[in-house]
Amino acid sequence: MRRDEIDAKVSDNLALSVGTTVVGMGESITTTTVAADAPTAERDLDAYYVRAQRLLPDGSAAWYWNDLCDRGMDEVDAGVRVAALASLGFKDVIERVAVERIDAWRQAHAGAVARMPRSVRDLIEPLWYTDTATMLPTTVVARATYPAATEKASGDGSKPIDTYPDHLYVIPEGKPKAGRFPVDTSKSSWERMVLTIQLEVSETLVGWYRNPSSGRHALAIPYEFGEKSLLMHPDFLFFHQDGDDIVLDLIDPHRHDANDAVPKSAALARYAAEHGEGLRRVLAVIRNAQGDLRALDLRKEAIAARVAAATNKDLLEALFACEGMSY
Repeated sequence: MRRDEIDAKVSDNLALSVGTTVVGMGESITTTTVAADAPTAERDLDAYYVRAQRLLPDGSAAWYWNDLCDRGMDEVDAGVRVAALASLGFKDVIERVAVERIDAWRQAHAGAVARMPRSVRDLIEPLWYTDTATMLPTTVVARATYPAATEKASGDGSKPIDTYPDHLYVIPEGKPKAGRFPVDTSKSSWERMVLTIQLEVSETLVGWYRNPSSGRHALAIPYEFGEKSLLMHPDFLFFHQDGDDIVLDLIDPHRHDANDAVPKSAALARYAAEHGEGLRRVLAVIRNAQGDLRALDLRKEAIAARVAAATNKDLLEALFACEGMSY
């Protein structure tokens, strides 16, 4: 506790040291300083409080002043105490405690808020946001249609893009490959393997969504890369029937030799920890040196810190080897 330190600063603010200089006349000139304590002028105390309002975050200076007055403290004394807090560097303490309290409220009530209407969530969720990066909405806006090419250029002509069943958006009736959805996985054979496995092995699959790489129709997760704040977009969202509920699997195949592999996976793990409601699995998938697919469930406790500590390809592959599973 720093109560004694604050009390001493309050006493110091309430007292003003006054010096009087006496100069002797004649052959010798003597300077004498006499010190005495006098009450600080009220206008000086007002200046202390105004400065405290600038130093302390948001409206915390006024909130604390009101609370002290409500508990019976004199208005001047309350202002001096607020000024003491500001001058002693309590800004960082207030911000840290506030972030901890807001995070506790968010974890306790996020599930209930998520079930509220969008108009209500838009009022509450910004109050929980304590980061310095741009805040992102937690709801992906459903699009009316999902434009996707069914062919791609190849030499002098074109070639068809593979299509898959059970997507939330499908090619309409009357057109080739109706009821299916095209996904170009020609540049990533293991991304194609991930999708094929998911569609073949699950009897509970309700539908899936190929997450776009940008826009308001995409699930976007912020991450830090060097000094930049960027967005990552998990590749696949798979929706499953779980009893009476629909649950979500987020699956992101990603080359672990890429420079951004670690910060992206760490950000996805933090997202999994902070948005557990309705999430069943959050899997990062890599292809190791032997050519095998390994998956790491990023919902595991404390996994985000371990991913962040795996600062190169070999360390990340070792983490997948010991903590992950065969995909």
